[in-house]
Amino acid sequence: MTYTAYDPREYIRQTVGTSKYLYDNDYYCVYVTDNNDDTVYIPLLFPYEARTQEMFPMPFIELTMVVATGETHNIGGDVRRDEFLIDFNLYFTETDNITPQTFEKSVLDYIYNKIVTNRYSISTCTFIEPMSSREILELDDNKEVVFHYVITCRSMRYQKS
Repeated sequence: MTYTAYDPREYIRQTVGTSKYLYDNDYYCVYVTDNNDDTVYIPLLFPYEARTQEMFPMPFIELTMVVATGETHNIGGDVRRDEFLIDFNLYFTETDNITPQTFEKSVLDYIYNKIVTNRYSISTCTFIEPMSSREILELDDNKEVVFHYVITCRSMRYQKS
């Protein structure tokens, strides 16, 4: 067997998201309801998708790699344990139908539920779990507050030669 690099983001995106046609393209999306009980679809994007010439329309979730590590996991050296930390970066602005507290909680609950429910069944992952979440406030070019919430998840797999 040949050992391979470990990047489970595409499989995680397919498991957490639901396919939806938005902005003239198909995206895997998280969906929640806003203050008006309308469904808001939030695309799950890789950094190269979110940060093209212009910033992707908000809200969106950017899936970024924090760190990928690997180590030999047994004395015989034929089992390798890989670990991958992934950040779900939720970006949005406050609007008439989106208030930060309720919107952020709905999205974080959705992601946590999907990750924990599928923690043993995501392709290429032996195990995945949410580790932490945090809030970062930013300003965009128009000096408008951009709410940025981050969920860090740890994913592991074992490879045997």
